[in-house]
Parts: sequence; structure tokens; C-alpha cells
Amino acid sequence: MDVSFIDEMKEQPAALERLVSRGRRSIQRAAAGLQAVDRPILFLGMGSSYFAGLYGAWLLNQAGLPAMALEASMALHDHAALLSASSRLVLISQSGESPEVVELSEAVEPSRVIAITNAAESPLARHYPSNVLLLEAGPEEATTSKTYTNTLALLAMLGGVDAERLAPVPETIQRWLERTEEFPRAPQELTLIGRGPSLTSALQGALILREGAAVTATGFSGGGFRHGPMQWAENRDVLFFLGHEPYRALQNKLAEELASSNRKYTIGVEPATWSMPNLEPALVPIVEIAVIERMMVQWALEKGLKPGKLLHKVSRE
Repeated sequence: MDVSFIDEMKEQPAALERLVSRGRRSIQRAAAGLQAVDRPILFLGMGSSYFAGLYGAWLLNQAGLPAMALEASMALHDHAALLSASSRLVLISQSGESPEVVELSEAVEPSRVIAITNAAESPLARHYPSNVLLLEAGPEEATTSKTYTNTLALLAMLGGVDAERLAPVPETIQRWLERTEEFPRAPQELTLIGRGPSLTSALQGALILREGAAVTATGFSGGGFRHGPMQWAENRDVLFFLGHEPYRALQNKLAEELASSNRKYTIGVEPATWSMPNLEPALVPIVEIAVIERMMVQWALEKGLKPGKLLHKVSRE
């Protein structure tokens, strides 16, 4: 069955509600276990799973728990000392088949691992039957949408966000998916800039625009953008995820410093090019990616492409 990205994108609100309903107790137990650790927590994944891990690490650091995210391939080949020094490893693979994550799972004792996947019968889930948290997103064939938003929601709860606080998120996404406004025509290049929890949105947004609409898109942190890319970006389209304070002030200042020749867009609470409800900071990334998904669909159709169509869903070495 050939399911389109548009169909899967529209399933996100229901998938989020299913995750909270089915998974909240097991996620809460895992979250309680993290509170007892005395060494750093390491999030490991590839692609959008790695980007989601950045959000998970941000959440734990806000709660006073030292955490960081790393690409699983780097952990395998370059950072064995960091693996040994971490109290818990959070292995994320939406498919449960990412080779780098599966290889890590074969080398780490179960007591140190929380595994996150959408596939209950995958190699990752089989390695950790007692320590696996399922995304409950349902089948996904196109560029990641509902598995990504469910990963963020799961990580929010793992980071201490009460399930009740997630209640407005599905409806908020639903309203954004139903909006009829159009975006500018597809640019040749787009630079996406985020800070804090919205860094994951900049990186994930660039990924799905490249994969799903063949747009040359690049994600940066706000600080990283200042060190070289800022001069390169002159005359190009730039999109800022504004977020909440202190990030919003920094993002607005950076936007003001860009050349007048730049075409600048913003996503955030009004005033913004594309406005969102005033959600609490920890929940913003789960919603703001819906704007980029809508953008990707319009630009793919504009180019005569099938939005989010992938030749291969899982990258295998």
C-alpha cells in the first residue's frame, strides 16, 4: 500500500494521543529511573533520531541532569570513553533497524539502556524487551513525520513533562495542518536557524525539505550561524525559529543584523511570519515542525514531485 506523506502527516494528532494513552506509565517509570543517576545521560541516534536526542538532552539539562546527544556512528568509532562514562544510554531508532544503533545495542548491557523505537519486533526492541519504549506512531513509509513528533513527545515525558501538559498539542498541530495559507515559492536555498529546544526543528526541518521537496536546506544553531555562514547567507532566504526568551531576543537580534538583501521569515508566537499559540517552551518543537511539513508539501507539489517520497525508508550499511 502506497501511503503518502500527506496522509501520514495528518495522522500526527491521533498518533500523539495514542502514545500518551498507551505509553505514559512505562515512560514515567523510565523517567523516574533517570532521576537517580549520578553520571551524564547520553542520547544516541542517527538523522531525525539524533536531532530528537538534542531536544531530549536540552530537557534533562533544564531539569538539572547532565545530558548530551551524539550521533550513534560517532559513539561507535570515536567516543568509547564517553560511552563508558555515561550512566544511561538512550538509544533512539524509529525503525529499530539503524545499523549504528543496532550495533551499539549489541555491545551495551541492558541495565544501562533505554531503547526508543516504533517497531516492537525490530532488532533494537528485541535486544531490550524490558527496557524499550514504543512510539505507538503506526506504520510510516514516507519522510518522517508522526514518528518524529511522537519521539519528541516521548522525550518530553521522559524529561519530566507531565502527560497532562501535552493535552493541547494534538489539537494545536491539527489546527496548523488545516490552515489554508500558502508559503512563498520554493527558494533555491533555505537556511534554518534555531536555538535551545528549537535547534532540533532547524535540523529536522532542513532534513525533510531536502528529502521531501529537493530544496537545498541547511540547519544551524544561532551561535554557529554567526561563525562564517552569516556572511555566506547574504542574498539568501533565512528562516528563524524564534522560541521563547532568552532565545527569542537573540534570534530577533540576529535577524536584524542580516543584510537587507536577505529574505527573512520567522516561526513563533506573534509577531512572526507564521504564528503559533503561546505554548510552554518545552512543547514548542513538537508543534513548530508542522509548519515546515506544510511548507515541504507545497514546495514538492510546486516542483511536480511527490511530497516526502523516499526510495529507502531505512539507511543500511
